[in-house]
Amino acid sequence: MKKIFIYIFALTLLAACSKDEEKAKTSGEVMLSSQIMGGGNNYYVEGFLLDEAKKVSFTLTSSPVPDLVLENNLDTKGANLTSPQNDQAFFKVGEFTTLAEAEASFNSLTQAGNNTYSATAPNIKANQVYILKTRGNRYAKLLIKDYQTVTIPTEYVQATIQWVYQPNGEKTFNQSK
Repeated sequence: MKKIFIYIFALTLLAACSKDEEKAKTSGEVMLSSQIMGGGNNYYVEGFLLDEAKKVSFTLTSSPVPDLVLENNLDTKGANLTSPQNDQAFFKVGEFTTLAEAEASFNSLTQAGNNTYSATAPNIKANQVYILKTRGNRYAKLLIKDYQTVTIPTEYVQATIQWVYQPNGEKTFNQSK
């Protein structure tokens, strides 16, 4: 009986640790795409929700509303990063020639600062660094690591984004690894 109790206690402790680790994820990498998915009356694109560190389906009426969505920019044949229902979302820290330069800037960025934010990050490219201010006044730093246009089966864009999120609203970022 004592062994069973210890076994159950150990499993409970392990499960609790796993849940805490999932909740505590504040950095990572995500690939977003502007590809329209679904069918019938259920068309959507994928967005990214920082609080949960996961991709979510996004339509104009979906809930929860993601913090990041990649959209085609038909005027420039490029892509914009948007934060739906957020007109003060993006501040461009810089655009760099190489990924190594962009990573150095991203890794050394420790403060969100008092910046002027815009509704979109227009015409994103690889090697750009941004600060995102969420609808809940929380901050993330973003590094656009890769950007591509895909033409088959239909034209859309995809971007690989490294992110560090500050979920408590402070403007200070932990050092990136």
